[in-house]
Amino acid sequence: MTIQYQIEYHTHNVYEYMVSEAFYEFIVVPGADTTQAVTDLHFRNNLQVEAFHHTNPFGFKITSLRAVKPFKEFEFWLKATVEKIQPAFPQSGQLSVAEELAILADYTF
Repeated sequence: MTIQYQIEYHTHNVYEYMVSEAFYEFIVVPGADTTQAVTDLHFRNNLQVEAFHHTNPFGFKITSLRAVKPFKEFEFWLKATVEKIQPAFPQSGQLSVAEELAILADYTF
């Protein structure tokens, strides 16, 4: 069974003085692995500059934008659909409620 999530991100920067050039980096792309898949991904910005994507040295996906025309306001939107795979509950090895409460109440937990 899968569960579908809609993720939206928005940032809005307003500057007092005109900005002549800027470089933005966002670490907002949802990850994909054996437990989830990104099924839809859209980016938009008010400056209408193209976003480029790369991976940083730590393995995170980065979305970058470079603006070279003067501006005083910048907005960026991301919309993503993520399908999360619900793991099957183990059929054996489950604790009783009393055992769980005892573990949670233990000062070494």
